[in-house]
Amino acid sequence: MAKILTEPLSGMRDFLPIEVLRRDYVVGIIKSVYQRYGYEPLETPVMERLSTLLGKYGDEGDQLIFRVLKRGEKLDKALADHPTENTVADAGLRYDLTVPLARVVAEYRSKLPRYFKRYQIQPVYRADRPAKGRYREFFQCDVDVIGSSSQMVEADVLAAGAEVLQALGFRGRESFVLRLNHRMILRALMEISGIPPALEGDALVAIDKLDKIGLEGVQKEFDARGIAPTSAEQLLAPCRRRLGRMVKRLIGLTAYWRLLNWGVAASPNCARCWRTAQADRRWSTCGSIPSWRAG
Repeated sequence: MAKILTEPLSGMRDFLPIEVLRRDYVVGIIKSVYQRYGYEPLETPVMERLSTLLGKYGDEGDQLIFRVLKRGEKLDKALADHPTENTVADAGLRYDLTVPLARVVAEYRSKLPRYFKRYQIQPVYRADRPAKGRYREFFQCDVDVIGSSSQMVEADVLAAGAEVLQALGFRGRESFVLRLNHRMILRALMEISGIPPALEGDALVAIDKLDKIGLEGVQKEFDARGIAPTSAEQLLAPCRRRLGRMVKRLIGLTAYWRLLNWGVAASPNCARCWRTAQADRRWSTCGSIPSWRAG
């Protein structure tokens, strides 16, 4: 008789009672802080239409979506007509919480407040190769504001996140760092670096892996995606010079940006990031300035 496997599927985890209680305690603190800031809870189904998910995460992201097969006659018909992984499936497990939020806003726009502040804490799924610290099922905790592009909204999100960390015991300026990302800055750098618009998406996918694979790994990704070495080097130069430590001294110095030949398009976006950080410093009880990172 074959041995029955009792361990969880690779990349999945069981949570025993003590672990569930610890997680519930943390989630309870997160919820209480977000609710004090006026954010409302949202939950969405674990599955979404495949057409809703595809095309939102790039080619690599699409490959990591868990697909759910059609059933019955629909599946028989799909299998009989040159089947592919997309034609035999019509649904997928949610990859993140952002795309479901966009769908909810589109579906219930008339029922939602003009400024919709929501938080969502639910598991997401990635058909990735499991590794240490990398799972196929894990929780995400999202907080967003729909209906306003004000920098005070961004500061509100940062302040809420900082207060959550404080409430969990991370106190003091050295306990944690909030990082601001602005893709328009990165797009401006890509333009000046000579990366064609058609390859910007590929470059963004590679840059997003910087924390995981390092500069050399990103350089290899660029090579594999057909991005010229000179363009790649110019784009990665700020990362090598640790630009984030200097940027707060350079905000608003448009002439300096011109001297660097990065173009003035990046300057107002950097200024926006810095003004948001300054607003968050005044707003949040943590009193620490979020650091800045391009990307």
